[in-house]
Amino acid sequence: FWPDLSELANDRWAGHALGLKTECGVLLSIAAELSRMKPSQEVVLGWMAQTKFPARGSRSALGAMRAKRQLLPQEVLILDIAAADRGEKSPALGKGPVLVQGKETTSKLKDRIEAITREKNIPVQSVTGTESTLMTPFSGDSTEVLILALPVKFPHTPVEVVDFKDVRALKDLVLNLIGSGRVK
Repeated sequence: FWPDLSELANDRWAGHALGLKTECGVLLSIAAELSRMKPSQEVVLGWMAQTKFPARGSRSALGAMRAKRQLLPQEVLILDIAAADRGEKSPALGKGPVLVQGKETTSKLKDRIEAITREKNIPVQSVTGTESTLMTPFSGDSTEVLILALPVKFPHTPVEVVDFKDVRALKDLVLNLIGSGRVK
C-alpha cells in the first residue's frame, strides 16, 4: 500500500496501518520525554515483534511471551489499538484512550490510571471482557497487566482513522502515570 496520509476534519487523520504507526510515534515521544524526566523508578519501553502470531501450543503472542520471560515485569501497560465507532457499546473516536481489562477485577494499576485521569482531567474509555493474546503471557502470578488502546476507526484497512485528541490524551496519561511515581 502506498503510504498516503490524509488529513480529515476535526483533528482526524486517515492512512494505512495508521493506528499502529501512531502508537510507535507515541512510544518514541514518551521515550524522548523520559530522557528529560528522570523517573524515580525503572521504566522499560518495549516494542514486541510477532505480536499477532501465537506461540506453538499456546494462545499467547510470541513477542509477549519473550518479553515476559526476559523482563519479568511487575506491571505491564500494553499500548495497542481498539476498534472504534462500531455501535453503542464500542469505544468512540475523540473520547480518549481505551482502558482494556481482560475481566472485571480489582487492579491497583487500573486504580492509579483512573486516579490520574480524574486529577489531570484526561478522558478515558473502559472496556472489560476483551481478551488479547498480548495480555495472556503477563496474566496470572503477581504481574498486573492492562491495555491502553488508541481508538481506531476501520482498523486493519488502508483507511484507518485516528483522532489526535486521543493520541495526545494517551501520551499525557502514560507520562503522568510514570511521572507520578505510581508505577512499580
